[in-house]
Amino acid sequence: MSAEDQVNDSSKENNKLRERMRQLSYEQLLEILTIKSSEFTQEELEIASQEIDKKQNLQGMATRGIEFLGSRERKLAEENINPNEKVLFCLVGHWGQTLVALTDRLLIIKVGMRAGATFGERVTTFYYRDITGIDVNTGLVNGAIEISTPSYQGTEQKGFWNTDRTRDPATLSNCISLSKSDLEKYQPHLKELREMINEAKRAPGLNTPQDSSEGIATQLERLKKLYESGALTAEEFQIAKKRILESK
Repeated sequence: MSAEDQVNDSSKENNKLRERMRQLSYEQLLEILTIKSSEFTQEELEIASQEIDKKQNLQGMATRGIEFLGSRERKLAEENINPNEKVLFCLVGHWGQTLVALTDRLLIIKVGMRAGATFGERVTTFYYRDITGIDVNTGLVNGAIEISTPSYQGTEQKGFWNTDRTRDPATLSNCISLSKSDLEKYQPHLKELREMINEAKRAPGLNTPQDSSEGIATQLERLKKLYESGALTAEEFQIAKKRILESK
């Protein structure tokens, strides 16, 4: 084998190794550099260190696209975004956990231990029309963005900063944890998110008609057609139905 072929083979192996390292979460890379460092070559440790630096640089980032996300987070985003959907912005918190804002919904993406397993991954969807609040809770150094819906009730601020691991915002599906110092760059995007939620709740079909001249039967029939057409979820249908019956 010629020297040139050896260089080419070495370069290919290096690229494969780098790609494998890119697929690992922040926690997995950190484990390689600390607990398991004796199991890896110097070259592998150097690449792991470079990938950790990249992931740390992503933390606290607010971007208008998914192209700057970590490879696993970007792959999950691509798999869960429909072709007709537009990415409005992404917010990246600790360990690469990401909030992706789309036209009518948002995704919260978590990988690794923060998703419940070493090689785990979790993507949770929240439609704007279902969101009841977006809260920012902060401790001394860290903070969390929390999405509240009827299924995910909000948490008192003190609830995050105690020893109860079940309330760790880094692992909860409706939260992303972040550094308190990064909140300022998130604020314009959180404002935009709240405006989109308010707009979604004003969309036709989500509010019960209040015209007192209409009979209950007419309103219920209209509501039923909206539900059957897919414009309303079962939960929204029941809530609107209850409002109609209680208004009379």
